[in-house]
Amino acid sequence: KVGAGVWRGDIGADVWAARQGRMYGGARLGRVFGRRGWGGVWRVGGGSGVWGSARGWGDGGGGILDFALLALILRGRDMAIRIVTDSASDLPAALAAANDVTVVPAYVIIGNETYRDGVEITAERFYERLGTLGRLPSTAQPSVADFQEVYRRLLEEGHQIVSLHVSGRLSGTVNSANQAKAALGEASQIEVVDSHLASAPLTLAALNAARWAREGGDYREVARKVRQSLGRCHTFVLVDTLEYLQKGGRIGKAQAFVGGMLKVKPILTIQEGEVFPVERPRSRERGRARLVELTRALAPVYQVNVIYSTDRAQALGLRAELADLTAPEHLIESRFGPVLGTYLGPNALGVAVTQGDDGGWV
Repeated sequence: KVGAGVWRGDIGADVWAARQGRMYGGARLGRVFGRRGWGGVWRVGGGSGVWGSARGWGDGGGGILDFALLALILRGRDMAIRIVTDSASDLPAALAAANDVTVVPAYVIIGNETYRDGVEITAERFYERLGTLGRLPSTAQPSVADFQEVYRRLLEEGHQIVSLHVSGRLSGTVNSANQAKAALGEASQIEVVDSHLASAPLTLAALNAARWAREGGDYREVARKVRQSLGRCHTFVLVDTLEYLQKGGRIGKAQAFVGGMLKVKPILTIQEGEVFPVERPRSRERGRARLVELTRALAPVYQVNVIYSTDRAQALGLRAELADLTAPEHLIESRFGPVLGTYLGPNALGVAVTQGDDGGWV
């Protein structure tokens, strides 16, 4: 046993935890060493200590383990890097699980009830209720405590963290993440990234981040790659009305379209972290056709993400029309969840791409 937090500064939160003053990772280190073929005998100070047993300690043999040496050894080995994002990414749960991405839910407030996005209220249930509400829902960012809980768990499991979030111009989420990081101290291996994106393109950015994390290296290098790639993520969204964006206070530069909003089906994008107008088609059919044209103009692309709020049939049709732009494994379907649905409303249809032909652009 080691006093609470004694070795945090020397070895880092990946190895030791302050919880109950216990050495964190005895069994974990044993598994790591055993898995990597390190299950032999460590000889330090004339004694020996066997690593790789189920307990991670084995027989001490009277020797004294040099913790500074252990720190150097561990720092020389790549700890796992985990990606954290928030539910405004609309990252499908199956993709999050498959890529070891942790999604921190934002909050949706409907009347006097508060729900965790994607946890306590699904997209299906949200849209069912949206049409019956006398007052539009509102949203709230994840709290600092929400992020602290996630960060502590991942750090105690031995991970470095790249935390990638919805645009700071659309939400205070990135502020909560930064405050949580600061509260955990300078030794915490966390990099917080403001994506300047939301929803479908943020999903693509998170998946790219997870891919680079799997390649190993340092979490700061993964964060650098993420930041460098964000300019390649683009999106276009066709909405039925700007009413939801306007009433929700997220309309941004699309305010210019408001005067004629009853006569058009606006196409929007995200630039510089906020909503921008693109075009004002006079019909939904024309708007859908323009989504295809605008997307094809960005070719070559590495990833395509087709997203919808309530009309999946249209999303499947759009996906089929864009399928030739990328490999099948990089063609994604997702859905605007309750947070984005609060501002886009029903019948929203969108597409996001990552430009580039092979993903090797950083």
